[in-house]
Amino acid sequence: MPNLENLRIERLVLHEVFIRPIDGTVTSPRYSNELAQLDAEGLRALRDRLVIAIGKDSHCMEMEIQDDAAGSALRICSGLLRCDDDMFLQGSKDIARKLNQAQDTRSIPGGIVVVLGGKVDPYQRPFVAIIKAEEHGGFMRLDGDQGIMLRYLSTLLLTPQQRLFKIGIFVELEPQDDPDILRRGHEFQAFVYDHLMRTENPAVYFYQTFLGCTIARTAKQQTKKFYDLTKRFVDELSVTNERKLELNISLSTYLRAQNRTTLHTEEFGEFDFSSQERIQYREFMAENAFPSNTVPLDRTLIQKFLRVKRLNFSNSVRVVAPLERFDENVKIESGDEFTTVRIRGSLIGQS
Repeated sequence: MPNLENLRIERLVLHEVFIRPIDGTVTSPRYSNELAQLDAEGLRALRDRLVIAIGKDSHCMEMEIQDDAAGSALRICSGLLRCDDDMFLQGSKDIARKLNQAQDTRSIPGGIVVVLGGKVDPYQRPFVAIIKAEEHGGFMRLDGDQGIMLRYLSTLLLTPQQRLFKIGIFVELEPQDDPDILRRGHEFQAFVYDHLMRTENPAVYFYQTFLGCTIARTAKQQTKKFYDLTKRFVDELSVTNERKLELNISLSTYLRAQNRTTLHTEEFGEFDFSSQERIQYREFMAENAFPSNTVPLDRTLIQKFLRVKRLNFSNSVRVVAPLERFDENVKIESGDEFTTVRIRGSLIGQS
């Protein structure tokens, strides 16, 4: 994840994109013709929204930059890093136009496009971020002579409670002051936040069609690392074997969930660990360099481990059972010398 220490927002522009009309034609964006002005409190609030969405422990995903050709989002954004305000304004319009074109079905809502530039991390690397926020309603408190009144506002944006927004951010890795040098994807890091990420992959139109990114090819390795590290943590816990079995089943259940497309250590920590175990787990994963943010789930390398549960005993006896409904079909009771395994069902064969 980007190190958000010392994140500074230096300038921003707002435009508006619209839902496709019924006839499928493209409605041109509504462009601003000057930079947006926010007071110190507004800038702090916007900075806080960014930090919460894309910072450490967030549901933000690092992406691979696939398209860095002329006209790509990366190429446009790279031109905004060190330009003057007029060029920044024009480039932000190109960004809004590109997003508008990517929204090619009526199922994609319109919204406000915030294009902002600034610097981030201790090295003050330049970045450009694009936020697409959908408007929502809420109430404003009014104090009058007759008491407290409410006024309904239908065009609220980026409130702390709002989740209907997406963020793409390009962070420059190495400085390049020559504006004539064409920038390439390997010179930047790209990150995407999408409110959908808790239950599904981010919207393809946003991260791929618009931003020119793809989900990192390391997803299968990161998933395997998550599985291996978590199993190691459980196996090293100072708890009973029954408790370790419960936690290992929870791990498999978490990874097998059909609607799951991402992994998050904080989320799994809440799944079945005690409060103390959660703290130990978070520290263990950090010590082993596993990301604290959202990671895409790819079961390719762990599929075989998710189908069955293997029980290994101290005398080399092994019991293998389907993981599905394991808790219902197998009961285990440990004693000083013997372990009792009760199986719901009749013996129908042996080999």
